[in-house]
Amino acid sequence: MPLPKGFREWLAKESEGWSVDGLISPDQRDRILGRYPEEETSTGRMAFVLRAFGVLLFGAAVMLVVGHNWADLPRGGKLATVVAGVALLQGVGLWYTFNARRTGSVLGHLAGCLMFGAGIALVGQTYHMDAHSPDALLAWCLGTLPFALVLESALLHVATLALAATWILMEQHGGWSGVTGYDNWTRIAYLILLLPSAAAAYRGRMPIIAGAVAWALIPCWLFFPWSVAGAALPLALSALHPSGSPYARGFRFIGALGVTGVTLYVGMLSRGNVGTRLGLFEDPVLLALGVIAAGWALGVGIRDKDASRTWPAMIALGTLALGIPREVEMRSELVHAVLKAAANLLTIATAVWLVRTGLGEGRLRPYVYGSLVFLAWLTARYVNIAEDFGMLGTAGFFATIGVILFGLARVWKSQKDGSGAVVTTDWSPTWLERPFAFLSAKARPIALVCALLQAGGLLWMAWHHGRPAETGERFLLRCRALDPRDLMKGDYVILGYEFSNPTQDDISRLNNEWSALNGGESGTSNQVPYWNLPDDTEVFLPLKVDAKGVAGAGAPTLNRPASGPYLRGHAGSRRFGLVRFGIEAFYVEEGKGKEWEKLRNEGRLVAEIGVLPDGRAGLVGLRKADASMVEAEPFHRLEQHFYSGRQNYWGYCQVVSTKKEFDQTLSPARVSGPPPRMPDFSKEVVAILTEPETDHEVKLDVKSVERFGRSLMIRYRITRGAKMTHRARPMEAVIVTRGEATEVIFTEEGGEGRVHRMPLR
Repeated sequence: MPLPKGFREWLAKESEGWSVDGLISPDQRDRILGRYPEEETSTGRMAFVLRAFGVLLFGAAVMLVVGHNWADLPRGGKLATVVAGVALLQGVGLWYTFNARRTGSVLGHLAGCLMFGAGIALVGQTYHMDAHSPDALLAWCLGTLPFALVLESALLHVATLALAATWILMEQHGGWSGVTGYDNWTRIAYLILLLPSAAAAYRGRMPIIAGAVAWALIPCWLFFPWSVAGAALPLALSALHPSGSPYARGFRFIGALGVTGVTLYVGMLSRGNVGTRLGLFEDPVLLALGVIAAGWALGVGIRDKDASRTWPAMIALGTLALGIPREVEMRSELVHAVLKAAANLLTIATAVWLVRTGLGEGRLRPYVYGSLVFLAWLTARYVNIAEDFGMLGTAGFFATIGVILFGLARVWKSQKDGSGAVVTTDWSPTWLERPFAFLSAKARPIALVCALLQAGGLLWMAWHHGRPAETGERFLLRCRALDPRDLMKGDYVILGYEFSNPTQDDISRLNNEWSALNGGESGTSNQVPYWNLPDDTEVFLPLKVDAKGVAGAGAPTLNRPASGPYLRGHAGSRRFGLVRFGIEAFYVEEGKGKEWEKLRNEGRLVAEIGVLPDGRAGLVGLRKADASMVEAEPFHRLEQHFYSGRQNYWGYCQVVSTKKEFDQTLSPARVSGPPPRMPDFSKEVVAILTEPETDHEVKLDVKSVERFGRSLMIRYRITRGAKMTHRARPMEAVIVTRGEATEVIFTEEGGEGRVHRMPLR
């Protein structure tokens, strides 16, 4: 284990005295000094840090190039460029690896791994992939992990842990309706991803990696709202370390932070049983790990009479116990009171333990952490009862905190002045030596194979995802609107289709199909608002082409169609009523996204896709809808009525489809002559345009109504004239046959070019 220069000099001087006094032989002294070489100078470390930042900036530059879209390169040229970039940078790292130059090897492979991540994004952009986004982070993490292991690099391990944490946060996004089996397997996979770095930390005597692993446990707090098991696990792991171990510091800090947050929250003196919001059994994996770690540490601590183990172990177990009343339905006022009292005692115990640890190890940080926990507890509890104290009470409270701070500082100074330097202990299990020794001995061939796998993985992505667009049967689909821009991916158009949002009847039918296929069992709880299907359930959608050459969709089903073309997509509780088919994102030349967005919002955008016999689809291109695809729709202006609906300060579009809604929105005008033509709501709707009340002449004029797929597209123009002597509210209303339309799109010609989309109920 390398030692700082000053401590290494102290050890050399003292060991020389031990040798003179006959305590150790000169040979033993040499072996001791050989075991503890001098740490690299700060200058060398600073140079490495600067180089690492240079590599990271280079990686950021590559990502910006990805966002630039490389519009001038053909698809094959883009793929060749990114694969060559990965090969070149990994080749530089391999050259340094084969020449045993560690710094260049680490930085070279770091640059190669950054390029690999950029390559995943670029291949996805080139082939318009709309796959499950977290999968890209997982692939990037798995591609980087082997280099971290064979090079035993703290920098690469930290990068791997950062990628893993980002992956799990993205994976769990939107999964707050409850914990499913899928979530449990996901968290197990995440913990497995952390294990190699944790093993490398102890085997390589690198506490910095152990600290990074501790920070990577923070996402465990977010697996389920108020996850008490995730908060207590780092503290239980810190209790497994002996007193003074540098590996415990990260777990100690993160664990104390999580436990303090939980206990402060549960210990609130306000009304309500906040403890019932803690999830304990929803996290079976984390709960089991926490109980095992804390129980083991508690047993060892009691056996060895080691308070540095027993305190954190008991605090961790006590924090887990706060979630028990919710699981056993204990809701009485007495239970609530006991729960709050226990939470407050645990907060104080955490503060006392940290202060004791700081004094025992002669380290300021845990002492300060304990002081801050105590002050946080005082402040939180004061906030609960502040209304009863007034301004004088507040002044006394602040004065008390000041006195406490001075007292804590004095205690620290007296203890510190009277204590000597504490030599931290080291712990490295011998059973880790064999696998890591094998990796170190085979570092060169393993690095070479992993570099080839990265390049090969990009080529496989391109081949697999490019097949539908290259060889699949071609179809045209009408697009609907979502959002058009992403900072790192560049300009792209998010596409929706008429079948992207199944109707309630479709969802009910899919739920019934699932129950029938699985013996009446639903995939998730009844709390899920859209589906009873497990996440990522395969859904099949038959395709049929109309007379205008545009493909429409049949009813979605869970049964693969026996004949005819179809799309294969995925649905589930976390997709919020959407079905996705991997054709929802089209990347365009930088600066062109707004043009495509305008066409899409106007309902004139068509996507060309390729579909393989197994239902996998890929985007080929976008284009403006041909005139032949759009059908002019006759309409009638509604006369002798004025708008009497809600007032607003902006222009307003509305679609009326029932007689009741018509009477609430429009009022008849008293005009002599023949009665106006009234709508037949069994087959017609009324589209209404209004402008704010004004004293200027304003004319709203519907120019045309067109039908495209299931959309009615109404184009109108606003003409503004001279000032009038009175105020009026402009209105235009037209009667249109509904047919199979599910939405109405209002598009202003000229002026601001506003577009409004109104669903048809």
